[in-house]
Amino acid sequence: MSEFSTEGYDGAYIFLAYLAFSGNVTKVSIALKIPREVIEVLAAKDEWETKLDTYIGLRSEEPLSETDRAIRRTATHILACHLRDIIGRLIDYLHARSDETIVALLSPRSARNNRPQFSLRALGDLCRAFSLATKIINRTSLEKSERSEEEIAEKERLKVRRALDKVGWFADSLPDVDSVGLQSQSLAKWAKTDEGGQTP
Repeated sequence: MSEFSTEGYDGAYIFLAYLAFSGNVTKVSIALKIPREVIEVLAAKDEWETKLDTYIGLRSEEPLSETDRAIRRTATHILACHLRDIIGRLIDYLHARSDETIVALLSPRSARNNRPQFSLRALGDLCRAFSLATKIINRTSLEKSERSEEEIAEKERLKVRRALDKVGWFADSLPDVDSVGLQSQSLAKWAKTDEGGQTP
């Protein structure tokens, strides 16, 4: 097996992609064009699977530290920005198509009769996902108890994960669109660059 090193890779950026792809190492590897082994080593060394559950997963049984709560809020905010950017790219894609093409794209074949059946469900999912992302991004600091704030954040984290999944599924159903490539484009703005403007 060839040797490799994790040195020189932006661990924070890779972890962000790990969050965005819900821990799918293969998709992270393809999106960032880095060896899968590098991601696996970083994930094992820094316990990313545990962090995934802590920051955008199910509620922790143990009370979280202020640092973890702050990271959780930040992770949710970044993923909401990421989600809204992806939706914007999908809307631009649809806007560039003719009316007939859009109708065809929104008319999957029925499992019962194998005929195209028009459905607005995908657009509804996009609208709900966009509304959720916008709500998180524009959230104002209201007087809330710590518990109610955590409960709200928990619901939002779970919804962001589901929304990313639904938007990804819709993207993959469109011709010439790949959800991994789409996320890669949106994640790129979070990457650090060196003096030459290149990411690791």
